[in-house]
Amino acid sequence: MNRLLSAARSVWPVITLLGILLPAAAGTALAADAVLAEPDFDDARLLRMPDIHGDTVVFVYAGDLWTVSSQGGEARRLTSSVGYQLQPKFSPDGETIAFSGNYDGNDDVYLIPTRGGEPERLTWHPGFDRVIDWQPGGDAIRFQSRRATRTGRDQQLFTVPVGGGLPSRMALPTGGLSSYSPDGKRMAYNRISRENRTWKRYKGGMAQDVWIYDFEQNDTQKVTDWIGSDNFPMWHGDTVYYTSDKTGRLEIWAYGTVSGEVRQVTEHDEYDVKSPSLGPDAIVYENGGRLMVLDLATGDTRTLKVSLHADHVTARPVLKDVSNLIGSGDLAPDAKRAVFDARGDIFTVPAEKGNLRNLTATPGIRERAPVWSPDGKLVAYLGDGSGEYQVYLRNADGSGEEKQLTKKQMAWQYDLLWSPDNGHLLLSDASMNLWLIDVESGDLEKVDQGVSDDIVQVAWSHDSAWVAYAKSEQNGFNSIFLYEMGSGDVHRVTTDFTDDTAPCFDDEGKYLYFASARHFNPTLGGYDLKPVWANMDGLFVTTLRLDEDNPFPPESDEVEIKEDEEDGDDAKKEDEGEEEDGDEDADKDEDEEPLKIDLDGLADRMVALDVDPGNYYNLAHAGGKLFYMSRSFRPGGGRDQHGPGASIKFFDMEEREEKTVLAKAWGFTLSADGEKLLYAAAGTFGIIDAKPDQKPAEKPLRTGEMRARVDPRAEWRQMFRDAWRQERDFFYD
Repeated sequence: MNRLLSAARSVWPVITLLGILLPAAAGTALAADAVLAEPDFDDARLLRMPDIHGDTVVFVYAGDLWTVSSQGGEARRLTSSVGYQLQPKFSPDGETIAFSGNYDGNDDVYLIPTRGGEPERLTWHPGFDRVIDWQPGGDAIRFQSRRATRTGRDQQLFTVPVGGGLPSRMALPTGGLSSYSPDGKRMAYNRISRENRTWKRYKGGMAQDVWIYDFEQNDTQKVTDWIGSDNFPMWHGDTVYYTSDKTGRLEIWAYGTVSGEVRQVTEHDEYDVKSPSLGPDAIVYENGGRLMVLDLATGDTRTLKVSLHADHVTARPVLKDVSNLIGSGDLAPDAKRAVFDARGDIFTVPAEKGNLRNLTATPGIRERAPVWSPDGKLVAYLGDGSGEYQVYLRNADGSGEEKQLTKKQMAWQYDLLWSPDNGHLLLSDASMNLWLIDVESGDLEKVDQGVSDDIVQVAWSHDSAWVAYAKSEQNGFNSIFLYEMGSGDVHRVTTDFTDDTAPCFDDEGKYLYFASARHFNPTLGGYDLKPVWANMDGLFVTTLRLDEDNPFPPESDEVEIKEDEEDGDDAKKEDEGEEEDGDEDADKDEDEEPLKIDLDGLADRMVALDVDPGNYYNLAHAGGKLFYMSRSFRPGGGRDQHGPGASIKFFDMEEREEKTVLAKAWGFTLSADGEKLLYAAAGTFGIIDAKPDQKPAEKPLRTGEMRARVDPRAEWRQMFRDAWRQERDFFYD
């Protein structure tokens, strides 16, 4: 499948983008579908990283600090900068709040009065300084930083004076979440910091435990031994409170420093206890997006109903530059325009003259993987406007309404590929299926199903009579198969003994090309002799018919025999007669029969192209030239890692020579006549001649002008559904 930037496996990490979602759903009319519900700002959600002091709670919402009564009520904003403010902690007297803030392009330690005011910066290191808490006595802030670590993974604790000055490193070799004993002589802490990782019920080598460090004795004691997570230690009186997931979700537990007894304190039915923080007589924490307060004297918990009315600038619809979110693209058959998907909309961009066109303009719907029909009339793409991704068609000039072509629920869908006669589309999905779609009726027919991986490398014959594809085998290799449109039969071309990929037909019905990992020349390590398998691919061609000549017949320099003048005239007449016969043959070709392939011995007719062993993919053929991407081996990259470091090349079948089109590129797609190609390179896109020694286009495509109306709330709803679709279709059982 010759594509500029393939949509295969380009699954958006949408879950990580849901940092600012909606408050609780209001009313009951839309309760059946909470995603469509309107926010209720009288009962706000996603209130994070709280701390408590007396009758005041501070928390983070949408990257800003807010305060509210410890009984709930209307919240008041403390900060409003563009950067994020995190980890707020009250001073021992409750008059000041320390927090990690990003006002100047970096996360540092700041102070702000609890009543509000101008923040004061305390640290100036270029790394992330994460506020942990105040030091006993309130004269310094304890924070976590990577500034003294070589790897950046093992972090240390530091203190910085409230009045200003240089930070000092604490004695512990590593440390993070921590809390002092009432007398200040000991400290409960986590050595490892992974409480913000999305590793629920983790039980590996980075599972956290609670330790107690004695400053006078310079001694540590491990006080928890659960194989999972024990974190957020909070020392109150003779009890260390902490969270543990030993019952299946994170709950607050208590460890008696005198008795050594352990008991469970909270018990929630659904959500984890997150980001608990200790005040003078209570613990505040997040649960299901709401804030809850645990009274340490009574053991009772209460939920805070927080009203939060703000301007919600980040939720306002706005016109945005979306050029940095281009997902995939294709070239119009005449190379006059290119089509891209960007931030869920489909755009066409002119080669030189004219306006950019947003064909879809649907903020709450994600459209992706566009492909231009060979006749230039239509653009096909995937869209989730119906609730699941389906195939849609739209006039390429933007006129008229879109047409929903498919209505079948399938697993996550990848690339589309038009047949040359505009009659069918190929579609791959995450259930390893390859589907054939009738463009007229929308009917789907299953072509084949992979064994161990998805079928995403497919190609049409020039007359739309055959489909070639690389299908995964049980051993993880790929083999080349053919699908016959007329009969629906599937035919194997290569065996599972080698890894064969990127099939491609020529444009005359003579040859089938593909890449194959058949070069086994490992590089051995200097000490352990461990083999590194680099540059395994070669390029191969096989003739489709038995009567087709070898594409590379033997060559031999022979002496030219001069002919008499009369013989030359006779030969000229014979040549003229042959030309007339050729004209008659051309007329007959107009009614050409469907491509016939002699399947017996097809793989035995395979011949290698004269190219060095390498890493080859994205094959396409036009005008006697085989175009492809060539990437040098990169340690740790693996055979399937494409992208930067690759180049566009072609092999001239007549001259039997490899030539470079563009030295640096991420991908390309050819125009229908093979005269032009669209390339992607270093964040730019351009159209150039499909000829040797090309330079990047002097005038790249104007993708920087891509603008789309972004409705954040509509996008959040779509992203929420997309996240669950991806969990459904990709997460292992």
